[in-house]
Amino acid sequence: MDEWWNRYEKKGPPYTQDPALQRYVGDIPNVFRELDEPNIYLHNCINEQGTAVALFGAVAFRLTNQIGMHAGFGGVPRPEQLEAWREYFYDARLRGVKAFTRIFQTPSTTQYFETLEELVENLPILTKLIDESESLQEAYYNIQKINRVRNFFAWQVAADMLEAKALKFDENTWCYLGPGPLHCFSLIFNRKIGQKEGMIIARRMHDIQHRALATTKIPYRLPPGYTELTLKNIEHAGCEYYRWVKAHWRIVS
Repeated sequence: MDEWWNRYEKKGPPYTQDPALQRYVGDIPNVFRELDEPNIYLHNCINEQGTAVALFGAVAFRLTNQIGMHAGFGGVPRPEQLEAWREYFYDARLRGVKAFTRIFQTPSTTQYFETLEELVENLPILTKLIDESESLQEAYYNIQKINRVRNFFAWQVAADMLEAKALKFDENTWCYLGPGPLHCFSLIFNRKIGQKEGMIIARRMHDIQHRALATTKIPYRLPPGYTELTLKNIEHAGCEYYRWVKAHWRIVS
C-alpha cells in the first residue's frame, strides 16, 4: 500500500522504489479494487441507484472498461438509454474513441449490444431473482444467467454491485476466486490450488491477517476508513500479487 499512500498524499513521483511497480504501474492496481480509477467512476454513476440500474450499468461498463467512452456519453448508460448509447457508441468508434480494454473479456461490438439487448429484455426477472437471493453466492449465480457473463466476470459484476450498495450482503461471506488468486496460492504452496481449497486459504488469510502482519513487523497502513481486508479484498489482492510476480519475472528475464 506504500505506493497508494504516496499517490494519495501526493509524495512523488516516483511513488515507489519497487522496479516492477515503477515499470508496470499501469498494469498493477492496488489491493482495494473499489479505489481504482475505473471503479470509482463506475460507482459514482450507479451508487444507490437500485438493482436494475447497477446490474445494467456494471455489465455495460465492464465489457468496455473505458472511462473515456462512457464519459463522452455523460456517464454509464441506464437501461432506458440503450438506443441512445448504441447510437453514441458507433459514432464514437468512427471518431476513433477506444471502446474496449481487453481486461476482463472483450466481445465484438455486435456481441456487446446483443448482450445488453438481452439484459434489458430479461431485466425485470433478473432483478427479482437477485433481490430475492438469500446469499452473495446465490446472487452471483443469478448474475451468471446473463448471456456472456460467466465465472470471473460475473464475480466482477457482483463485486461492483456490492460496492454500489445494490447487494446488501457482507463482503466476508463469500467470493469467487478468479485465475489470479488461484495462481497466487498455487505459486505460494508450490502445487495446484483449486476453487474449494482456495476458499479455505482465503478465509484463513482473512482470519489471521492482523496477527500475521503484527508478527512480520512490516509497516502497513490501510486506506482511510478501512480496518481490515475483507474476503473480497483478499481475492483481489491475490490477483494483484500474481501480476506483480509476473512483472518481476519480466524484469529478471
